[in-house]
Formats: sequence, C-alpha cells, structure tokens
Amino acid sequence: MADNGDRGEVGDFIGCPAQGRHPGAGFIKSAGAGCHHAQIPQESTTKARMQEVELKFQIPQAARKGVLAAMAPRGQAAPPRTRLQAIYFDTADRQLAAAGIALRLRKEGRRWVQTLKAGGPNALQRLEHNVEVTVAVGLRPGVDQARHAGTPAGELLSATLAAAGQPLQETFATDIWRRTRQVRTRLGTLEIALDDGWITAAGHKLAVHELEIELVTGQPRAVIAEARRWVQAHGLWLDLRTKAHRGDQLARGLTTPAAHAKLPGFAADLGLAAASRRLHAGLLDAVLMNASALAAGEGQPEHVHQLRVGLRRLRATWSLLEGCPALPDAATQDIVVALFRRLGEARDSDVLGTLLPVLKAHGGPELSGETSHAAGGPDLAALLAAPEATQLWLSLLDAALDDPGDATLPSLLETAVPRLRDWHRKARRDARRFAELDIEERHTLRKRLKRLRYGIDSLGGLLPRKAVRAHLKALRPAQEALGDLNDSAVAQERFAELVTHEPRAWFALGWLAARREEAVARTTALLGAWADAPKFWKE
Repeated sequence: MADNGDRGEVGDFIGCPAQGRHPGAGFIKSAGAGCHHAQIPQESTTKARMQEVELKFQIPQAARKGVLAAMAPRGQAAPPRTRLQAIYFDTADRQLAAAGIALRLRKEGRRWVQTLKAGGPNALQRLEHNVEVTVAVGLRPGVDQARHAGTPAGELLSATLAAAGQPLQETFATDIWRRTRQVRTRLGTLEIALDDGWITAAGHKLAVHELEIELVTGQPRAVIAEARRWVQAHGLWLDLRTKAHRGDQLARGLTTPAAHAKLPGFAADLGLAAASRRLHAGLLDAVLMNASALAAGEGQPEHVHQLRVGLRRLRATWSLLEGCPALPDAATQDIVVALFRRLGEARDSDVLGTLLPVLKAHGGPELSGETSHAAGGPDLAALLAAPEATQLWLSLLDAALDDPGDATLPSLLETAVPRLRDWHRKARRDARRFAELDIEERHTLRKRLKRLRYGIDSLGGLLPRKAVRAHLKALRPAQEALGDLNDSAVAQERFAELVTHEPRAWFALGWLAARREEAVARTTALLGAWADAPKFWKE
C-alpha cells in the first residue's frame, strides 16, 4: 500500500532543486523546456539487444533474509550493491502506459542509461532497447525519443507520441539498491537481480522487494526452470505488475484495474500449434495481471470475475484445439480447473454481497451477520500468492513458448470449425427444450454457450464477419440471462442455509422465488431467438 512520506533521496538526484520543481522537471529534451543541464552535447552508445526475457517475483517478508543469503555463491559473501536511480516519463494523459510502453532514464552507479520497453509476444518476453548516454561529470542528461529510432520498440514509441500530440513529462521516480549474480544452467545463462528500494510519486511511496530472473544467453525456458527453484525454496510469487506499472498507478492515486483478455488476429493458414500458443499467450497476460493484483491485496470483485473469465477462455481454447501438442499437459489443466472452482467460491460470495443492498431497497429486513456471510469464500491474496499458484503460472507460460515442431501441424480452421459446429448443435438442441431441463442441465447449457462464444471469439476474424456479428448479437443476451438465473440459484442456496438461524432470510427466498418464473420465461425466449439465429460458418 502507498504511504505518505517525503521523496527522500529519489528526488535529489534528478531534480532542479534550486527551482523547486518536481524531481526531474526540465530534463526532457523533446519537451523543449527546463534546466540548462539538458543543453550539454551527448554521445550515445546503443546496446544490441532488442528483447528482454525476464520474470519478476515479489518476496514475502519472511523470506527476505533467505533470499539474500541465496544470492551469495556457496561459501562467499553476498554480491555488492549498486544504486539504480530512475525517472520515468509519459504524456500528461498517460498514453505510453496505455500502450504498454515504459520510458526511463536511469543512473546506474556512475553511468546513465536510457531504456525503452514495450509489450512482447507473451508475459515472459518484451521488447527492450537500452542506450548508454555520455555526459560530462556532474551533469544529467535529458530524455530523447530519437535514441531509440530504428528499433521495434522505438517505432511503437514514435507512433504513440505522434498520435498523442503531447510532450513527455516526468511521472515518478525509483531508488533501488540492486545485487546481481549470474547463474549458468544447461538451458542458458541467467542474471538474478535482488531489488530493494522505493517507488515515489506525488508525495507517496511504495516499497520494492523483488527478485528478477533475466535471460542473458540461451533458451527462454531457462528463466522458467530457474524460477521454479526460487519459488519452491522461498515462496516467491509471480507479479506481472512492473515498476513502471506500479509507479504510474501510484502517481495517479489508483490501484491496478481489472485486465480484460486481448485476443490476437490470425492468418487463415496459420498452423494449429502456432495459433494455440498465440491464443494462449494473449489470454494468459490478462489472467496473470488479475492474479497479480489479487495476490498483492489490491483485488476487487471485477478482478475475480475477469480472472475466472480468462481461465474459462483458456479452457475453451484447450477444448477447441484438443489433441494439439502445444497445449498444457493434462495435470496442468486439472490444476486450472481446481483453481477455477476455488475462485468460484469467492464469486458466489460476491453475488450474495451484491444482492443484499437490492433486497434492502425492496423493503427487506436487516440480516444479522450478513456482512461477514457475504464476505465468505477463500482468502484470495493468500491463495494466489501461494507457491502452488505461481508454479501453475510458470507451467502455463512454458506452454506459450514456441517449439520447432509447431510447423508440422494442420491449420487452425481445419481443426476448430468442425468442433464449433458440434458445440453449436448440442447447445441449440438443449436451448430449444430449455423449459424441460433440470437445474443441472441448465447449468451445463450455460457452460456450453460460454464455451461456444469464447471459441468463436478465439478464431480472430477468420469466420465470416457479418454472420459472426449476427450470431453473437443473439448469443450474448441469452448467455447473460442464463448467468442471472445461475446467480439467483446460488443466492437461493446460500439464503436457504441462513434461515435455520436467521428467520429474516425468508424474505430473500420469497423475493427470489417471485422473480424466478419471469426470469425463466425471459431466458427461454432469448434462447429461442439464439437457436434461430444465422449460423456463423459457411456451409
């Protein structure tokens, strides 16, 4: 959590103290304003690497001494510390953050480095470009977007700033003490970095206690394999929230918003395994961001909802592409199902909590102990910060990585469309006789419709667009109506448990029962309309 406090030494190294400005103010070359320091000629030396392969983990307080000890090679002292002091830049309305871009100037010991990062193919791999900036001793460089010209990340930066039409400005600062060591494994050479320090913005600060594992040379899977050892030994948890993300949220007085899945587009002839990995990676980004927020204690009901949606979309993709060797193994898929069910307990509690004020608004009595009952369910921060959760995320990340054998498999459409047609046939059969279905059969139909919708979404525009739009226009309201019926059934079950010691819960049961017949009739009509909707595929 953020706490009030002065900016301390973070502000001292990059400000214009004599002018009393925000730390770092005036050192932005592209903004054309500020201190005289920015006018000194500079030389830049560019590092060749264009991609970062790295994972970051939060270190629980009880594990910090053990992690520090593990940083030392056997029988040796811990590595020395290097001070890293950075200022981050963005437009006034945070266009870079919205595009997943981070731009910083950082003093690393005695040298200055300008770094640009942007999104990559998955949560493990990002675009990165570093430029070492040479200035006279005692002077500080200004940020210059041209240093990244001609690189993939630089092109994204230029396009984003051109569209924004705004100058860059300082947004927040970091002051980190870092220890590093290199580890050689059979899969590659890695740099392990232990970071302790602060993120500061707008008079507030956040503590940093993180371990980063970055690939120096070798295979990306080397990062995952090494991460498993640290997680197992010290109980670390994977955090997709970068320092740039956390600093931006601190500067704006916000917490991490719930992330929604972003589905990739495909070429019609894309191979099955390549499509599977691309889908997997796109869905996993949102899953991991929502899980990170919940593990950090920032989660809200929408984070739980979107995490469950992301996991359900993953499961729908696995069903759609069943038999593809690029999918996670059966044991990993089973663990996802178990976690999904635990999250469902929290979701059920959220449903009840949402209903309580509605009941009061309709004249319902105050229920004793209703707040504690509504807040029931698992401790999500503990659940998602547990080593078992991070080991699961590492398994899913591994499944998103490319494999040389991917090109030998059939195309996505050849595999997926026949399955979608079969799912549609089974769901339409049950939709036409919805009034005859029992509760369990209705629940099965709801899951089938969700799977069908997510499967259609997954094909990324490869199906006839007009037909898909018409079909989904009928499918979405039917799916939502089934969801409302399910929420009502969950609430009825929970209130039925209450009446044994809280008679006033009978009001809730009566209120729900009175509305159920109307809800069933509405759902039946919407399902009928969907069953008659145009098909989404070409015959």
